[in-house]
Amino acid sequence: REVIRQQNNLIAWRWVFILIFVITLSISTHYKIVQSPTALYLIAGFIILYNLVMKLLIKIWEIKSRQGIFEKWLTRGYFLNLLQVFLDYSTYTVILHFTGGVENPFFIGYFFHIVITGTAVPRRFVHLYILLSVLFFGGLVIMEYYQVVSHYPITFIPVSLYNEMRYNLLIFFTFSAVIMCVGYVASNAGHRWREREINIITVYEELLRQKDLLVDEEKFGVIGRLSAGVAHELNTPLAIISGNADLLLSDSKDDGVKKTLNIIKEQSQRASRIVKSLSQMARPSKIVSTEVNVHNVLESVLEFLAPQIKKGNVELIKKFVREPVVIISNPDHLQQIFINLITNAIQAMPQGGVLIIETFIKNDYLNIKFSDTGFGISRDDIKRIFEPFVSKREGGTGLGLTIVHQLVSQLKGTVKVESEVGKGTDFIISLPSR
Repeated sequence: REVIRQQNNLIAWRWVFILIFVITLSISTHYKIVQSPTALYLIAGFIILYNLVMKLLIKIWEIKSRQGIFEKWLTRGYFLNLLQVFLDYSTYTVILHFTGGVENPFFIGYFFHIVITGTAVPRRFVHLYILLSVLFFGGLVIMEYYQVVSHYPITFIPVSLYNEMRYNLLIFFTFSAVIMCVGYVASNAGHRWREREINIITVYEELLRQKDLLVDEEKFGVIGRLSAGVAHELNTPLAIISGNADLLLSDSKDDGVKKTLNIIKEQSQRASRIVKSLSQMARPSKIVSTEVNVHNVLESVLEFLAPQIKKGNVELIKKFVREPVVIISNPDHLQQIFINLITNAIQAMPQGGVLIIETFIKNDYLNIKFSDTGFGISRDDIKRIFEPFVSKREGGTGLGLTIVHQLVSQLKGTVKVESEVGKGTDFIISLPSR
């Protein structure tokens, strides 16, 4: 955001400069103050052209930066910034040349430009901008003194000192010293502003995270108090119902009665699972972190779920990074997360399909991606997918993904969902790799 803001600031200031420059040039031409107004008008046209081109390039860069690797596009953004500064100093030096050169006191425009750019880019770029301005201005001084280029004096400024080497050196070293001081102050001010902004953003994001955790804790606390009150009362009669259904099934010979008893047994077991999930979600176990090889956990889960994968006619594709991925985490939590997501993927493909499990490192985070070719999830449902008791699957409790979200949050990670109805769903778990 900071780089984009800096780019747009440069473009906005350039429009202001063009407006002032054209007005001043028109007045100077009318009173015959400058000798080469045609060249200056051409320079103004060139500035307008490259300002429009820069606006287009920055828009393209902004769009692509959202789709690519952040570091790569950030580097390109700084390059665009450097390119703009280079063109600004080039054109400004040419303008100075046609408006009196060293005699023109308006070389202070370099200082103004350093202040604008120096407050919003890293210090190494400010040093580079200072060097560029010194080289451009010093080059103009040398070329005019040795008559490499023609001198265009301003009519009302005396030129008695123009041919004095001491005068030119004095102007050059004064310019260099002042612009270094200006650049130093501007870069320090910009550095402090950026640090404050980063601190504010960090605190704000942490407050949002704590707020979400408090909301979740309050929500799960209500569920916990409810489940704690009814779990014991429900588990006992549910166990009796399920046990008696088993007993009657063993004695019954009527197919209709057996079918009814199986329904009773299945529903009582489903009710038991709901109570168990509520208790587990409301009273999460204490996290004990240790070194975990994520690939080993994935392999053990896949081995455990192999019969379901085969029965569901699901083709499994593994795209693991070559090197072992060891992180500090909780293996039991990871195992439960993986089981829930793989089981959901299998259930989302009742007619069979493809399940792709991919691991990759990005920005110091380990990402585990589960992609299925199931029926997908609508945009409206994705917004509520991690809420308790939200399930589109018949017989689903709507607690599996809620538990996944809770466990991932406890592991200081994030879970992201991307889906398209009719094509499939991607669940991406991101965990700190350090």
